[in-house]
Amino acid sequence: MAAAPSRWRADGKELFFRSPDQSIVAVPVTTGVTFEVGTPVALFKTPLVEVGFNGYRWAVTADGQRFLLNVPVVGGSAARFAVVANWTEELNKKR
Repeated sequence: MAAAPSRWRADGKELFFRSPDQSIVAVPVTTGVTFEVGTPVALFKTPLVEVGFNGYRWAVTADGQRFLLNVPVVGGSAARFAVVANWTEELNKKR
């Protein structure tokens, strides 16, 4: 398993990382004259897509409350989606 980089909460008060047991972990931190690290808390376990994907495998929102995860599809087929570029231009043509 490749090492996943850590992610900071936007206010810099918490650091998130993925542990070797596939848990997303949050660690409170205090910065200032000294750098202090609190007790790590495992939030949840998740498998992530590891092969053939060179981008971010996970991300956290600025407030640290939600996560976006690139997880493997289990059972069934993957849903398809379409990306529509310049959709506002097409909308303006219909007005």
